Amino acid sequence: MRLRLAKLEGLRVWNEDGSSCGRVFELRIDAKPGRQRDGVVPEIELLLCGKSGLLERLGWKQRSLFAIPWEHVLRVSGRGVTLRKGPPSYPIVKA
Repeated sequence: MRLRLAKLEGLRVWNEDGSSCGRVFELRIDAKPGRQRDGVVPEIELLLCGKSGLLERLGWKQRSLFAIPWEHVLRVSGRGVTLRKGPPSYPIVKA
């Protein structure tokens, strides 16, 4: 699948059942040797997503984000990212 990584940031994240999991805040990429011009093929490993309130947006409180493996992404569309499985079972990381 070809995808512009910049388009993912800020997209809404949903479970298959339609419940909201927040938004994409960050991507974790692994650059592997491949057939690109510079010899590196970036591969998405994790989506860091979650909900952000006013205190987090102002920087007064640290965000807690879910680390979702890319394999759990069912589809990406203009509406957002749909997951196979909801974030409560994913590890929480501090951003």
